[in-house]
Amino acid sequence: MSEDGSIKVSVRIRPLNERELGDNQTMGFEYNNTSLKEKTTTGQKVYRFDHCFGPNSNNMEAYEKVGKNLVMHALEGYNATIFTYGQTGSGKTHSILGNDSDPGFIPRCIDDVFNYVDSQKSNTEFLILVSYLEVYNEEINDLLTPGESGQNLRILTEDPQKGAIIDNLVEQVVSNKKEIQDVLKEGEKQRSYGSTKMNNTSSRSHTLFRMVIESRTELTFDDDEEKNPASPSQS
Repeated sequence: MSEDGSIKVSVRIRPLNERELGDNQTMGFEYNNTSLKEKTTTGQKVYRFDHCFGPNSNNMEAYEKVGKNLVMHALEGYNATIFTYGQTGSGKTHSILGNDSDPGFIPRCIDDVFNYVDSQKSNTEFLILVSYLEVYNEEINDLLTPGESGQNLRILTEDPQKGAIIDNLVEQVVSNKKEIQDVLKEGEKQRSYGSTKMNNTSSRSHTLFRMVIESRTELTFDDDEEKNPASPSQS
């Protein structure tokens, strides 16, 4: 993988919410495209990142600079992960899922994956599988399996290529954007949500949405050579 595919860290500042505005709170940091500046009693602290997105940024801007390159690497056969971290109400779910007017990272990733698949259909076969789980109260729950059978799943083993292998976790085959969007909607119905002072609709669990992309390309050789399929790749 090229240097562009190495680990990068970005920060996103959310806008003040209604409660904070009502309390006349103000932004506690100065910032530019790559750093945050904090005034302290001992002077100014500077925190540097690969990208810094201000409160007026949207999901398209963040995805184009942070997510799109990783998706392209995944389509080349590399493992790629987008990991969001922050306290409740910091905007993690909005960045990852978004809304109808500003889709998040996962909907934009789906668009890019299937746009690529459609452009390669003439000589490449694809198999795409998705899984969706949550970690809630230290238990692993399958969001694609309703009821008790999808709750408190066990980690069977660790695979150096695939990561954790989870017992009875559903991996659903999808063939188009609508099917994968339907999977997401079903999974969201099973998620654990609750109200906090920071967020009236806080997602009370950690979630992991995983997409496995397998491809098989047929190569055509000269007439005097046999026509053999290339080895499949997986990401």
